[in-house]
Amino acid sequence: MTEKEIDLDNASSLVVIEEVTPTIRSRFDEVEARLEKAFPGLEVKSSGNGCPFQASGKYKDYDFYLRYRWDSARLTIGITEDGHHVPDPVLWAAVKHDITGDEYSGDFSPEEYEKYFSELLNEIKDKVI
Repeated sequence: MTEKEIDLDNASSLVVIEEVTPTIRSRFDEVEARLEKAFPGLEVKSSGNGCPFQASGKYKDYDFYLRYRWDSARLTIGITEDGHHVPDPVLWAAVKHDITGDEYSGDFSPEEYEKYFSELLNEIKDKVI
């Protein structure tokens, strides 16, 4: 729909948006529950945001930050002051390039998020003390 086609006075247009958003969020919540079960010590605090896709939280008492943009995903683990941004200093990192072949890609579906987060964390999890 274009902006001109949206009738904000029509409640059914808004209901569709309200029904879809919780469904998508619940799919991400399910992924995060599986990730937290698969990786003891992982606590995802936030994820999503569109382009770039981002996630942050804790892993084994350290802060982690995942960012996917320009068809590259980077997972960093270290220490932050606020727990929501790129750790500085970065103590461990894993990067995966050319995920889709589209250099402008920057958003994950819940399934892609689970797959690539798992791959990246598996690369460095044994190094994190």
